[in-house]
Amino acid sequence: MNVSRRKNSKLMLAGITGICALEVLLTVAGILSVRRMQNTATMIYEHPYTVSNEARAMRSRLLDMKGFITTLLFLMEPSKYDAILMNVQIPLMNGYQATELIRRAECPRSATIPIIAMTADALHEDMVKAAASGMNAHMAKPIDPEQLYHLLKKKILKE
Repeated sequence: MNVSRRKNSKLMLAGITGICALEVLLTVAGILSVRRMQNTATMIYEHPYTVSNEARAMRSRLLDMKGFITTLLFLMEPSKYDAILMNVQIPLMNGYQATELIRRAECPRSATIPIIAMTADALHEDMVKAAASGMNAHMAKPIDPEQLYHLLKKKILKE
């Protein structure tokens, strides 16, 4: 399947923090749009105090910023997303715990949806811990938008 044939692709971003992350996401959203994934919806799973009002104002039709409850949104509507980008260092419930919760859920896609760790922790043991929690891939910050696009293409479109 090529990118231009994929319709209504949706992406949930979990725990991506700060203005730099938002800029990366806008860049990725632009890459996805330019490469014919126009119907991609990106959700940022975020602690409400880490993104400034200016960053919130930078929304595009491809970005949908939500609060901490995004993992629960997935559990209620599992078919709404094609992938989850999971920050492992998020408040209240870390990314490993959130991933384990998703994987244990009785939703039809909870066992198969691609979950990609996005973290500053780039040691081998961090990658092992991500895999052990049920994550499918690991990306170290700072995130390169082009590499993220190719990883998403591989995981979502199976290319």
